[in-house]
Amino acid sequence: DREGSLWVGTGVSGLNRLREGKFLTVSTKEGMSNDVVFPIISDKNGYLWIGTHEGLNRYNPKDKTWIMLNKENGLSHSGIYTLYEDRNGRIWVGTDDGLNLLDTSRPDNVTVEKKYLDKHYIPSIYMDKDNAVWVGTFKGLKRKKAGAKDFEKLTDKDGEPASVVNFMMEDRNGHLWLSDLRKGMVEYDGKNYRRIDEKSGLAGNTV
Repeated sequence: DREGSLWVGTGVSGLNRLREGKFLTVSTKEGMSNDVVFPIISDKNGYLWIGTHEGLNRYNPKDKTWIMLNKENGLSHSGIYTLYEDRNGRIWVGTDDGLNLLDTSRPDNVTVEKKYLDKHYIPSIYMDKDNAVWVGTFKGLKRKKAGAKDFEKLTDKDGEPASVVNFMMEDRNGHLWLSDLRKGMVEYDGKNYRRIDEKSGLAGNTV
């Protein structure tokens, strides 16, 4: 985070902060919704967002206060598997059942602004240089262009460019790289998809 701490999520013991060689544990005892921690991000305002098996937590390190969101108060699902802050400062939340865009305009009252892609498991989110939001799901690759109302499913001449998109990143040339749990890797240059898999020399197709 901006104070130089390293935050580490665990599978059973909550969140750990490493600062100046010392660990501090943050768990349900301190107010977190669950001790099974998945994604963690620090936003531009210094808030720490923590996704767990039972809801989303926003932690303010300055005053040690929490805000929690789950299915009961607006999220599409309480299982949080990916978090992403786009260049506009918006927080996207990928869950076990759908994508959520948060309204963080009022710091003391965070709400869900919009929900997308119901019945989709969301493991990856990325905004490219053109402000298009790309979402990796277990039902293929989705994209919402800047200004569009909803997501479209991406296909190519051979069908889906990727089936289970686990991770995405953009390189210095503006090419988008996708990791697929079944079909290797995919490079997208803005026009065409190029698959890299076992047939082209990759050691395995699970990436």
